[in-house]
Amino acid sequence: MKTILIVDDSAICREPIAAALRLKGYRTICAADGLDALAALEREKEKPALALLDISMPRMDGISLLAAMRKHPDYKSIPVILLTAVQDRDTVLRARNLGVRDYLLKSHFSLDDMLNRVKKHIDEPEPAKAPAAQPAPSKGAVVSHSPTSAAAKGPIDASSIRPLLTREQTTARVEECTTARTLAGVVAEIIAVTSSPRGAVSDVASLLKKDPLLSARVINVANSAAFVTNKAHISSVEEAVRNIGVGAVRNIVSSVGIFETFPPDAKDGFNILRCWQHSFAAAAIMEKLVGDDGPIPKGIAQLIGLCHDLGEIVLRQVFSTEFAACVEMAAKAGKSHHAVQATVFGIPHAELTTLVLSKLGLPPGICAPIREHHDLLARPSAAAPREPAARILRIADHFSHGMMLASSPESLISVFTEAERKACLGTHEIVLNEEDLRSEAMLTTSLLARLNSEETGRLAQPMFPPSQTSICYVRHPALSAIDPIASALRLMSQTEVKDHLPKTAAELGDASALIITTPTSTAKGLALAEVEMFRKACGKPMLPVLYITNSIDESRLQLPGLTVTGHPLSLSRLAHFVESL
Repeated sequence: MKTILIVDDSAICREPIAAALRLKGYRTICAADGLDALAALEREKEKPALALLDISMPRMDGISLLAAMRKHPDYKSIPVILLTAVQDRDTVLRARNLGVRDYLLKSHFSLDDMLNRVKKHIDEPEPAKAPAAQPAPSKGAVVSHSPTSAAAKGPIDASSIRPLLTREQTTARVEECTTARTLAGVVAEIIAVTSSPRGAVSDVASLLKKDPLLSARVINVANSAAFVTNKAHISSVEEAVRNIGVGAVRNIVSSVGIFETFPPDAKDGFNILRCWQHSFAAAAIMEKLVGDDGPIPKGIAQLIGLCHDLGEIVLRQVFSTEFAACVEMAAKAGKSHHAVQATVFGIPHAELTTLVLSKLGLPPGICAPIREHHDLLARPSAAAPREPAARILRIADHFSHGMMLASSPESLISVFTEAERKACLGTHEIVLNEEDLRSEAMLTTSLLARLNSEETGRLAQPMFPPSQTSICYVRHPALSAIDPIASALRLMSQTEVKDHLPKTAAELGDASALIITTPTSTAKGLALAEVEMFRKACGKPMLPVLYITNSIDESRLQLPGLTVTGHPLSLSRLAHFVESL
């Protein structure tokens, strides 16, 4: 791990830069002026690989420090990048004569530019990679994936699952990475304030001012086309917060440093920008589900939805090599990667996710329902969550997947009974406008990720191309109208939703297939025997049927044209059935 010395008397400049470099795998040493820097260098056993120096500092400025370093036999060869607001010609010439490699002007500073220059000056050339693959997509690109699950592409081999890290190694790496995360500092405070009903604009603005990068991002969004009105240009943090609202501020600050840090796609189809679309959608859905008098406050519900996949996002970067191997092992074993993480990382998936979230500074009341939700991802057939917040999160998670705002083709969808919905949400009527929710999530992602129009267009492309196939979808009357499977089918095909089996061929119309969701395979009106009677009566004994249920009658699995499956099922599984028609 290479070390970088950062010398700047301004903590609000120095600390975010150090955090960004640590996120990229560098070790950092921070100093407030030249004298502190020389003392830090004396304490170090190994000299830094690079120094980032400010010029204007008290006690000893950057040029004086640079001159002292050039006279010292151990430090004279350290590459130096000046990070400065000074642009006068004499200073630049003096710095050049002292062997400065590069300059970064604070007035034109960007993290991307800094990271690229750091890499250019100190990183070794990357080893040649074996030819394989197609070039990685650009930020915002969405790669198409086969609708079949990875597990179906080859023989199942349970022996392929093996440990890659011990529990102690995994925990140590999480500890190391999360100390550098923006979320653990000012962001955690802002999230707490913006999630509180007592959070005031002045409180939020005061916290934002501690971090210039966050302040700049919020002001930039407030002046963007999404929020601009006939008002003059916004230049203060307070006015920016008032203009876009504390909810939008929470979304912005929780995503700072995330969009620029992670690759757009992983081998299993996980797409980071789609993941953030999903998180924004889940947050909005949870807010609408709980309403004003729900079992948990709106702000808490939003935060749970917004952060529920944050653990996996961090893990995919911190353990990128191991995560890729974990996904490959899981595919060979015919399991989800959540189910095998206990073996690969030495810690079960839910516990690992909770560890990341707690280290990022999220309170226990947010972590607990997220942990219960992720615990079920490793055991999809387990009973519903016990805690109301976790049950609401499960509904929001699956419903946003059904709207095709999902991080991966393997994301899960399910159905819920009306009794389940009332048990955790009460009897008040809930209306979810899917089109509005989708548009809001896409806009928020494009805005915060700063995508150009071409990238936004690629991200807006459907995960599965819509089909003109006509499908009759029959839902048991006991099921809730909040139906992720119905939402997904409407985006995949021409779907008509019914609450009973068609009685005649005319009522079936030109449907090419029948998809049924029911609590059990013996439920009156939708029992497997009744489905068979209908197919024969309408003269279509081979009509394709996808029968989705909790309880499967094993004796009826061999009926021609009939596919019986449990739920939750993956989006790719549903899309594969539609495409097979």
